[in-house]
Amino acid sequence: RWDWEAVYGDPLSEPGKTNVKYGGFIDGVDEFDPLFFGISPREAETMDPQQRLLMSHVWKALEDAGYAAGSLAGSRTAIFAGMGGSEYSVILSKAGVEMDGYAMTGMVPSVGPNRLSYLFNFHGPSEPIETACSSSLVAIHRALQILNEGECELAIAGGVNTLLTPDNFVGFSNAGMLSEDGRCKTFSEAA
Repeated sequence: RWDWEAVYGDPLSEPGKTNVKYGGFIDGVDEFDPLFFGISPREAETMDPQQRLLMSHVWKALEDAGYAAGSLAGSRTAIFAGMGGSEYSVILSKAGVEMDGYAMTGMVPSVGPNRLSYLFNFHGPSEPIETACSSSLVAIHRALQILNEGECELAIAGGVNTLLTPDNFVGFSNAGMLSEDGRCKTFSEAA
């Protein structure tokens, strides 16, 4: 997403620098076919890429699971999406984009899963989940709970996070929240 060499350095002696140069970044966060989802290109420009990725990957997940999009219409299908805060509103602001109604709905995390519920006509719970690094795991846990309780017939759970600028990356690494060697150590004493 950015030139890692521009922010790489010793955070103790160089403000705004990080000693972490690794990250799990996917390509294509700028690729989205809004018309496929019935969204105008104008609205799509101001949608947080996390919402765009969520829509695209839920569609793919349903296809991979063998479901036709319309086959679940009206069902009690739930969506639980781990979604973090986004820097996209800052990017839009710096670009001078007016924060109109489209931009505002494009920034609100709850709109991501709700867009999908509306698109597919799902009638189950539709919730964003933000618990930092555990958001996706908590989304899965929440989906299992709701399935066990019989509140829905099917649940879609996962998460998206884009880290669009180096700002949060630098801050997280300076707080000791990112691995200097690029290897996650979840549930390890070395975490």
